[in-house]
This record gives sequence, structure tokens and C-alpha cells, in this order.
Amino acid sequence: MPSIDLKESFLKFLDTTEPLEMIDIFESIRTITPTYESLKEKVLPMLPYSKKSLFTILDKRFSRYEKVTVPSNILISGGGPCGLRAAVEAAMLGHQVTLIELRTLFSRHNVLKMFSNLTEDLMDFGLKIWIPTFKPHGHSHIGTKELQLVLLKVALMLQVKVHFGFGVCGIIDPIMLKTINMEQSNLKGLDQHKWKVWTLPTDQAKQYLKLKASKVVELDDLTPGETDIYQFEKISKVDYFEKYLSKDGAIIRHPFENETELNLFHQSKIIDFDSLIVAEGESSKLIRNLGFDRKLQRFSQAIGIVINMNFSKTVKENKLQEFVLTRQSALWKSTALGPLADQNLKLESLEYMRGTTNHFFAAATKIKELKEYGVIAEVKSTVKETLQADNVNFDKLREMGRLIAKVCGVHQDAEYCDKNGIQMFDFSARGVCVQTHQWLNSVDEHVMDALVVPVGDTFQNPYWPQGLGINRGFHSAIDGVWAAHLSAISNGDKHLVDEERKNAFLTSEWSVFMDNTVISGHEWKTDPLYRYHPALFLSRYNNETAIHTLPPRFVDAVLKKDQ
Repeated sequence: MPSIDLKESFLKFLDTTEPLEMIDIFESIRTITPTYESLKEKVLPMLPYSKKSLFTILDKRFSRYEKVTVPSNILISGGGPCGLRAAVEAAMLGHQVTLIELRTLFSRHNVLKMFSNLTEDLMDFGLKIWIPTFKPHGHSHIGTKELQLVLLKVALMLQVKVHFGFGVCGIIDPIMLKTINMEQSNLKGLDQHKWKVWTLPTDQAKQYLKLKASKVVELDDLTPGETDIYQFEKISKVDYFEKYLSKDGAIIRHPFENETELNLFHQSKIIDFDSLIVAEGESSKLIRNLGFDRKLQRFSQAIGIVINMNFSKTVKENKLQEFVLTRQSALWKSTALGPLADQNLKLESLEYMRGTTNHFFAAATKIKELKEYGVIAEVKSTVKETLQADNVNFDKLREMGRLIAKVCGVHQDAEYCDKNGIQMFDFSARGVCVQTHQWLNSVDEHVMDALVVPVGDTFQNPYWPQGLGINRGFHSAIDGVWAAHLSAISNGDKHLVDEERKNAFLTSEWSVFMDNTVISGHEWKTDPLYRYHPALFLSRYNNETAIHTLPPRFVDAVLKKDQ
């Protein structure tokens, strides 16, 4: 293997913004420094003064955690912010962590709001060093792409194994391996008694999953989101129930009979796991084929418009102030909403935030307004049908986005971002998994059950106007890691994990994760007792008059605090 210039490689690693390049660079660094401690020992003396504090900050953060003596294999499917945050958390606990992501690029320009405790959490990972222009005070926010880059770099430094450009094609029951030669190249060295996922490169994975799926999902600029609720079981005026697609359709228990599938399997990347954390977003088919039902709540109609435009570097544009506008304000006509309404574009709300490289607008409107403006050809029986690509005038949609930007002060020469320049979606509903987790049971009774935990939008996608976004998502990710960690240190104590997952679900339903319900991010640990404010648990305890759902250790803690 050719020698590398460690200093040059590490500085390049710090500066790169391309995930695949970043991973390749660090893989070469890993051959010389296979642990975080060896990385620090060799790299720290070489770094310029401005970068040296990175290790000081990370060391202080890592010192809060006591590493396990016997690491478990934790696999995370999904490299969005929540998946990456889960990977970092699990690695800080000392587990062997692998993360896989279908995409090869970070293309999401959306800007995420952060409450102060979440900002503090990220600052303790060196956020200000990774992004020197970040402003930690006041109303903090960060671009999705920038957040992913920071967390991916920290994950790699913690020796997380990362595979971008791969998708999960199925879960392998260890019983199936008894019929296969384990000395084959993609199985050699793996534990025959552990659960596994088999993965393929992105294009092959998509093609295979489309062939397996009963319904093909096409990706487009439009993201309907939770729109097709009318096919679900209606429980009340606002509540709907979506049954799982299959109980264990993602699990392979028998040898492949199809030669094509068998050839793909032998070409695939196989990964062991004890716990699987799924952070694939709300449209995850993996979760839906592992027995997870979903509950959806329908709210009043709300169509979201997200606009991402590159900076044009004009003086006026650089002075744009961030804002949140709503028609509920008595003075709405004197804001940008007034001139827009005068030009036949009626918005319910409009928010503007500045990313590090782009302008970000988030608007809300109704279908009838889109019809009047010419974006929608006709109003159909369901929202999903109405937002289908063949019913949308994309030229009018882009014209509408440009009008919003122009009225707000963005120069007419500003261009849409290459990826996700403008998106339209229905956010009139909120979905949540009914089951907080599942245990995978092997046909072989000697194989330990594996834990599957959905996190982030896979577990619960928030109602957009509530502004919870990444704040709730991060806590669900860390709560998911806590469950995997408990399973590891308790040798798979199901009662313990079940109790903690139930508590995590109820906490996520109860809290909006603002400053008064979450402690300072400078003190966060994986255990929810060291993230959520005691007042939150005390409030739950006092309101649960009949059956107390708090685990005993939480009751003891909050009652002690209250004395």
C-alpha cells in the first residue's frame, strides 16, 4: 500500500465537502491510525493552531461516556442527520458501528432550526471549528448538508465504518447461512450466528427492490409526503391507521431459488448486526416490511413550498434579514405577504433563513391558491392525485418561487440550487410508528434475537408548522441508540428494552423539546435521564393518575428532584 502524507491527508479531510472523497481520504488515514487515540497522537502535533482545539473539544465531549467492555455490532441504515447522529452516539459508547446510505451526495439544502440545547450539543462536536461562520447565539439554524458533513467527519474520526452508495436489500436470518459456504469472499470472516443485512450498490439495490415491491415508487421533484391517507383505515375524523406491508417480508430465511437473486447475493456486501437502527425517512419500505404499523393524524390542509436559491453576492441581498410571516398577524398586508397577494399569490405563512451557501424559503398555502396561480391544472379527489407531476405546471411553480424570492429582496439573477431547488409537498398529516421497536426471531432457537429500532422521520415525522424538525429527530436517534446499548449490556433483556422504548415514545409525544423540557446540550448523555429535564417526567407522573408509565428508575429520579 502506498505511503500517505498524514498531515496533508488530514487537512484535506477537514476541508472536503464531498462524502465519497471524505470517506476515501479517511480510509487511507485509518490504515495508519486505526483508533481515535492513535489519530490524535499522530495528527495533533502536525495541525495548525486554529485546528488543534478540535481534539480538545472532542476529548471533553467523549469524557462523559463510559465505553462498553464488550462492544456489540450496531448497524444504521440511513445517512441523514438523524442516522449520522445515532452513529456518533453509538461510537462514543464504544460499540462497533456501521452506517450505510443509499445516496452518494449530500444534496439537501433545507435549513434546519435548532433550539439552544441542540446547538450546544453540536458545539461540543466542534461545530464552530468545522463551520467557522456558524453563529451559535440567538435563533440558530444550519443547512442540512452542512450538518451531515460535520457529523460524518466526527463519525469517521470515531472509526465508524461508512458505506455510501449502498442500499439494504434484505435481512438474513442466520438459519439461512447453514446452507451456504461461509468461505465465499463476501461471507468470509463473518459470524455465522449473527443477523445480517445484504446490500447492493445504489443502482442495483433500487432495481432489485423495485422488482420485489408490489408498487413502484417514482422519485421526482415533488414529494407528496403523507398525502394518500384515504387508503388507510379511518379511526376518527383526524386519525388514520396504516397496516404494515408484511410482517417479515424483508427477512430471508431460505436459500435463493432464483439464480439471478443468488448471483446478486454473492456479489453483495454483507454486514453483521446485533441491533439495527433504521433512519431512512418516512418512506422507509424496510420498516414497513418488518411489521411496523403507522398511525397518521390529519390536520387542516397545508401545502408546503420549499425554495433553495444560490447566493448571487449582491450587496442588497447580503443584508437580507431573516423573518417569519403569517396571515394571522393583523399587519400581514404590510409584509411581503401583501405584495404577493396583490400578484395573485396568497400564502398562509412565509419564512426566510440564510444557509451558508443559499437562501431558504419555506411557505405554506392551500390547493385552491395554487390552482388560481396556475401551478395546479385541476383539483382532484385527493391531495396526492392533485400533486402528481402530470397535474403540475413546473414552469409556473418555478415562476412562483422566483416571485417569492424577488419580493423578499433576492436578486433576479439568483439561480435555483442544482438539487432540490424548489419542492412542493403536503404536510397536512403527521405519521408515527405504532410499534416503537421489533425483535427479530430466528428459526434457529440458539440465535439471539436482534433489535430493530426506527428513528428520526422513520419513527415519527413531525407536523411541519410545529417547528420540531431536527430537534425531535436527534432525541429519537439517541433514544434508539440507548435501546441498542441496553440490549447489549443486558444480554438482550427484552423487558428492560421494551420498558425504555415505551417511555421514549410517550416522552416524544409529550414534549416539544424546547429549552424548558430538555437540559443543556453541554450535559447530554445517551441515557434520557441526562437529556430531558426532570420537570418533563414529573409532569407526566403527576398527570398519569391511573396507570403510571414511567419506568421505576425515572420515578425515583424525578421524585427525588422534586423533594
